Amino acid sequence: MPRRPTRGTFYAMVFESDAPRFANEATLVSKLSRLAAQLARRQGGTWVILNEHEVTGRIADISALRLDVGALRSRVKSEWPRPLTEPELRMLRTLRPDRAVQVGTLARRLHLAEASAARIVRSLLSAGMVERTATGSFRRVATLKPIVDRVMTFEAKLSDWRGALFQARSHQSFADFAYVAFDAAFRRRFERGLAAYLRQGIGLIAITADGGQASAVLPSRRSPAKSALSSALNGERTLARLLGYRLNALPQSRLPNASAGSGRRELPQLLGPRAKTVRRLVADSVHSR
Repeated sequence: MPRRPTRGTFYAMVFESDAPRFANEATLVSKLSRLAAQLARRQGGTWVILNEHEVTGRIADISALRLDVGALRSRVKSEWPRPLTEPELRMLRTLRPDRAVQVGTLARRLHLAEASAARIVRSLLSAGMVERTATGSFRRVATLKPIVDRVMTFEAKLSDWRGALFQARSHQSFADFAYVAFDAAFRRRFERGLAAYLRQGIGLIAITADGGQASAVLPSRRSPAKSALSSALNGERTLARLLGYRLNALPQSRLPNASAGSGRRELPQLLGPRAKTVRRLVADSVHSR
């Protein structure tokens, strides 16, 4: 005989069945994009809002990234405006400006075949980021200032609090603050996972389907797991999106329930006092390629 639900369980069931719900995650993401823009504006500065932003194999539904416009200007007007790949970044971070290194040594440090290491070094050499010495060694000559100085990521999930927590936690390697936004009709379900979200420092935001109103359930704490390499790669991936470089196709797993609008990268949304300056910098760089 099935167990009779407790009074609290009964109310949760009624709440989740009677409240208006989002049709799919794509409609929730559209509300979330506007919310991310609002949160960014409150903090000041110039921001770019990106959907389906991939870093180190992790994809955030919405990312809000505050730009260092001076660093962006220096980068796109330099001899090396092209975004770097992850192998190039690893190599550049291994090379030193004060001591030249042989390709074989670089290969061992990065656990690469020597031919692969040589190919990456040649790529950086052609970009003017490293130089070759008379002895055939290489040293770094480029100093890349990060073009992004603050990152907030947002994962949209209708009702799966465990899956949302796992995905948002993976964003903490490159985000300062990570959030999960969910359908407010399933608030009780997410409240059952509050302790786990609190331990991980992941913020929780409930959004209503009927009006799009957002309410903070739990604030986000600054990420303790942020990686220097992942942060640098995030900046390069942001630069690639701004300059319109062709990126790898998103995996089909990013299409939950085949919801319309999910899995497609939209154009970057710029906002803030220097958004027009960024647009001009981007347009000039694209025209000069």
